Amino acid sequence: MTMSLMSFKPGTSGADILKYYEEVLSAQGEREDYYMQPDQHAEMHGRGLERLAPSVTAGENGLKSYDRKIMMNLLEGKDASGKELVKGAGAGDKRVPGYDMTFSPDKSVSIAWAAASPEMRLLIQQAHDDAVRDAIDYIQDNYRLANEGHAGKERVKAGLSVAIFRHGTSRELDMQLHSHCVTAGVAVKEDGTVLAVNSRELYQRQKESSGVYRASLADRLQKLSLEIERKGDNFRIAGIPQAVCDFYSTRRKQIVESLNEKGLSGAKASEIAALDTRQTKNSTVKDAELLEKWQSEMAEMGLTAADIDNLRTAARDPDKPVLTMPTQAEFLQKLTEKNSTFGEFDVWREAAVAAQGVASEEGAKKLIENYAKDFLSTRSPDVLRLQHKENAAIRYTSREMYDLERKMIIDSRALQ
Repeated sequence: MTMSLMSFKPGTSGADILKYYEEVLSAQGEREDYYMQPDQHAEMHGRGLERLAPSVTAGENGLKSYDRKIMMNLLEGKDASGKELVKGAGAGDKRVPGYDMTFSPDKSVSIAWAAASPEMRLLIQQAHDDAVRDAIDYIQDNYRLANEGHAGKERVKAGLSVAIFRHGTSRELDMQLHSHCVTAGVAVKEDGTVLAVNSRELYQRQKESSGVYRASLADRLQKLSLEIERKGDNFRIAGIPQAVCDFYSTRRKQIVESLNEKGLSGAKASEIAALDTRQTKNSTVKDAELLEKWQSEMAEMGLTAADIDNLRTAARDPDKPVLTMPTQAEFLQKLTEKNSTFGEFDVWREAAVAAQGVASEEGAKKLIENYAKDFLSTRSPDVLRLQHKENAAIRYTSREMYDLERKMIIDSRALQ
């Protein structure tokens, strides 16, 4: 359950970029599926649209309908009318046209979504959609997404223009609820200045973005009366059999088998194995046929729509502790668990992880933002601020860790 990020090849036209996402939405390449009902599968989001595509307005449901021509223009560095926004705009230019941020939940969420009744499936789907929008808004509010000033040295916050495509299957045709957020390579400051997107923080803070999405989704699923349980840095829906999750984890099995065959391990090796084993998605099978197949298989394993409904009404264990945000001391211990120092981005990332499953009336996004800002602004005496002598970079550490390392240095010198 994570957010993956990729950039589109320089010079790729907007039409070629959008083709894949559009065709997957409609089985057998029939495009009326989303053109006739755009708010069901594709939409547009982001503050950049207010300046670059003001004609894209929210409908009665509060969502902005997908407009293919406008998104093509934005990917090619043009505004909605086709006016060039950056030098050399158009298909075939040398700049990166945009990025794909893909948000996917834990397999247990996709299984609950596929097994549920139509009404419940829609609610889970809406929880996922809302969590994706929360993540995009968080990125716009907190990441410095563009460069300006002399030689582009100053990084600034800016609004994005995003087309969100929700898909429901993996390339192996297992259920996998996920959204591709096709993001144009141009961003807009609050004063209307148009700048090129700098993807540096998108990549640097990828785990943080994942955490925000997960925290928001967990919060929204709990409001649907589904119990969630922590799973490392992630979470899963309690009561979904692990055997069913394993049965529909074809992609993971392929990666593990590839790693075992080559005698490899680790995150980087997993990324390479994922690319090596990647298949072309089959768009000839209709969603309705797949859903019927999945539900039949899950029923044989003892999981039906009624079971999903029962998860919502099942009595909660009164002895199970209620999840809360960690104290400053607990949070500091987590931040220095693997490394002696930490940076501002580490604080934000760990706050997003800690927020998963924590109930909040203000929502997960605000909970994370307020907690991280409070930790950084009201540091306890146990948090020490360090500044690099050469590049002035700011890091932090705990007083305990600082004293420990200082003692190690003194002891080392005494032995010389």
